[in-house]
Amino acid sequence: MTQLNENLTLSEWTDGMLSKRQLSEPDGRHLYQYRISGDEFYLLETILRGYVEVGQFHLGFSGLVKRPNFPPLFVLYGAEWWCRRYDGSGFSWEGILRDLGANADEWNQGQRSECVRDGLRRWKLRELNGIGFKYLGAIALEGGLPMKSLAEARGGIGHLLGRVLRTANNRTVIQEDIQSWVESLQLYLPKSYRQPAIFTLLAETAWTVLNLKQTARLDSGKDAVARLDQTIPDWRNQFPLPMEDRQAQLLIEQLVREAANVRLQKPSVCLPVERFLEFNEEKEEWRLTSVIELPEIIEGKKIGGLFEIEPEDLPRFAELSLIAGKEAQTAQIRKMAGNSAYRLADATWGQTGQAAQSEHLMRLNSADGRAWTAAAMRGQPLDDDLPWVFSIEGAVPDN
Repeated sequence: MTQLNENLTLSEWTDGMLSKRQLSEPDGRHLYQYRISGDEFYLLETILRGYVEVGQFHLGFSGLVKRPNFPPLFVLYGAEWWCRRYDGSGFSWEGILRDLGANADEWNQGQRSECVRDGLRRWKLRELNGIGFKYLGAIALEGGLPMKSLAEARGGIGHLLGRVLRTANNRTVIQEDIQSWVESLQLYLPKSYRQPAIFTLLAETAWTVLNLKQTARLDSGKDAVARLDQTIPDWRNQFPLPMEDRQAQLLIEQLVREAANVRLQKPSVCLPVERFLEFNEEKEEWRLTSVIELPEIIEGKKIGGLFEIEPEDLPRFAELSLIAGKEAQTAQIRKMAGNSAYRLADATWGQTGQAAQSEHLMRLNSADGRAWTAAAMRGQPLDDDLPWVFSIEGAVPDN
């Protein structure tokens, strides 16, 4: 282990960290892109704890945070704490302040917000708008995906991001589109990952993959990683994942290969059901989940084929429903002007537990009272007396 000097001042720690990265001052990159090492984090924590211990006694914590070098390092520490120590439970300031030995009662919300704003400015980072619990959310976004729950979430992340990348293929998209797709597919994620900061970090991951594909002109997954290593040597540092984690590296490399291999393909089945196992953290048990992804646009002939309706008999407006056991979900569909296709809501239907195991039926109700019912593709009931076999799509191998 590197020899640690716990007597450094805050400015000396900052100068040393930047110098190791051939920088004389912050350059506006995300905090996770500085790739703070375990030794650097431990030393930063030790130094900050010393400042807190002395400063709280003489100045009070509210006075301590006004010291010029404290806000940026407090923000950096908070971001690294999120990445290294967040365990999937409710994210709050309590854990960060506790590990620094700080008395949260002496630091009100306004003072904390000002400290974070000042810290972000000192790192040349813009304030983040539209994020839940704004300043705590900013800390999380700068820290990247948390390591402790990454192993549990990895398979779901791979599946979700693979879907997003395939959806984005051959489309003109903006980052907000990616964000909405991630949120609509959140059923693939463990419960601890279903929160605004995680959705934004996953969208950032997908967006980065797409930008790398375009920049390096990747058209084959076979040599995609090697080409990136050659053309953009530091490409891995662009991702909000802990790159010292081998599994995180494998996940990113797999996503790059998938994105390079993607070709525009129309699915051969209409609105298929997919089932997978999800870990329920509250009950500490696995549960069955089923999903149907609704595209924004679907060809009329596919709807007609599903319900065995002649194209000319299809209604112009209708209500489309999924019925699974005693549960039902509904969406409005309408025929597009001058087109045989229909417009739906770009969303994901899903069920869990017994409803997910039940037979899935699709129903189409027209405004004139006509109704059609059909078995959903791959929506047959699962028999309790037969083994269920699941395959992992988008998962990263353990070796």
